[in-house]
Amino acid sequence: MFKKLAGELVEARKKSEITLKQISAKTRIDFKFLEAMEEGNFSFLPELYVRAFLKEYALQVGLDEKKTLLKYEAAKQGKFYEEPEEKVETKEEIKGEKEASTEEKSPLEEKPTESAPKLKYVTPVQSFEIPPEPPSGKDYRSIAKKRKQFYIIGSVAAVVFVFLVYLIFFSKKSEIIVQEKPVEEIIAEQQKRFEEKHPNDFAAGKIEQTDSLILNIYTSDSSWIRILMDDNRVDEFLLFPQGQKTIRAGNNFKITFGNSGGIQLRLNYKQLEFTGKPKAVSHVLINKSGIQMLNKAPELPEAD
Repeated sequence: MFKKLAGELVEARKKSEITLKQISAKTRIDFKFLEAMEEGNFSFLPELYVRAFLKEYALQVGLDEKKTLLKYEAAKQGKFYEEPEEKVETKEEIKGEKEASTEEKSPLEEKPTESAPKLKYVTPVQSFEIPPEPPSGKDYRSIAKKRKQFYIIGSVAAVVFVFLVYLIFFSKKSEIIVQEKPVEEIIAEQQKRFEEKHPNDFAAGKIEQTDSLILNIYTSDSSWIRILMDDNRVDEFLLFPQGQKTIRAGNNFKITFGNSGGIQLRLNYKQLEFTGKPKAVSHVLINKSGIQMLNKAPELPEAD
């Protein structure tokens, strides 16, 4: 079953004219894991990582990530994925719908009688703006100075753009080295922005006047994350090193971290005491009271 899924992945990648090295560079997924999936081997890591990597692979080659994950689940059970059948209406059903719509026609939709008054169309009055007065000699000098600054900035931007194009497409190195910013520096920048925007509220300790919760997630290593918000909404994503994401909820967050060792959390702009383990899965509950560990992965409650 996994061989069939792997064949579909390879076929989609070849149609997209993209190589495994290109996918690895864009997603930062190790080349050997991508190669294992195309060989039908999906047991190289825990299922949390396999699902996340498979979803990223599908996005890169133009496949429907949800349908790809459904095919993966079916293959685990030793089954083939079957497309849901679309209902085709018969001629009798279409005829019955037309007759029903004719009987339920509102009296307001009937044609007006000949005695009904005709509405006159009135052409709207067009408005014209008064042109501004011509600038003085001093203004001309100011405009010329601004144009000169604009040309200088534009020239510098063009040089930088050409340099980046050279690095990306013509450099012999297969990898682009990006200087990583420490997580502590990112948190400090976010804190400074918040203090500048709400100085009075921050000084008084009134971060949020409503019951809403704002959760900021920072990563120092790649981590797959699944969040259940207010027990009714689910979000699932992959954060790379030095990544960050902001999530909002009304009452609580129930979260599963695939690599909890590289996670830092802030709730309503306040640091949470959370210490995960590298390459280990952790489940937590976060609400107004703070954070607590869970024994199992949170799931959506079953509908009544």
